[in-house]
Amino acid sequence: DNAVATYEKLIGLGMKEPSIYTSLANIFLEQNQLEKADKILQDGLNMFPGNLDMVISMANFYIKSKQHQKALQSLTMAKEKDPSNKSIAFAIGVTYDMLKNDTTLPATDRSKYFDSAVKSYEETISLDPQYFDALFNLGAVFFNKGGDIINEANRLPLGDKKYDGMIADGNNMLNKALPYLEKAEQIKVGDRDTLISLKEIYTRLGQYEKLKEVNEKLGN
Repeated sequence: DNAVATYEKLIGLGMKEPSIYTSLANIFLEQNQLEKADKILQDGLNMFPGNLDMVISMANFYIKSKQHQKALQSLTMAKEKDPSNKSIAFAIGVTYDMLKNDTTLPATDRSKYFDSAVKSYEETISLDPQYFDALFNLGAVFFNKGGDIINEANRLPLGDKKYDGMIADGNNMLNKALPYLEKAEQIKVGDRDTLISLKEIYTRLGQYEKLKEVNEKLGN
């Protein structure tokens, strides 16, 4: 409460400092007071148009309030100003990731967002090959896609001619996931979520020596 009162007083005095607006907006975001956060950020952007911190804060607001298209617009603007910023590239990937999972969208749009998420995560990794979250998320994108295809194949009627092709496509996605998840596990050794994903892939692909290693790390 004291922080909010102080920031509001500074704004009332006309202090021209972007961090006042972003800090106050972040407090409102943490308290889930989205209307107040939106107003403060709009005021800040009007006073400091194009300021990178303001743009990123606005993108965070849009993500928090599930306005993903607007978040992408803000993040794209931020990327133009700072193309080598791995955090911005990762945030773009996460936003596309959310959009590809939105079942209210047409399948063609979700497919495009899948490709865009992959591209953004790959770009993040090119900026920082040790970025654990980008490695894990990219592995998870392929892993989940492969699982969806395999589950769909298993729901086909017995003897359906599409079965073998779909299983092959699903396994191909799992193979794409492997290098990213294996690298992620090397960076954050023993991470349980990563190990569980690897266990499922090794089981599905019949890589039993690697499965044994994972089970030992999991304590199975």
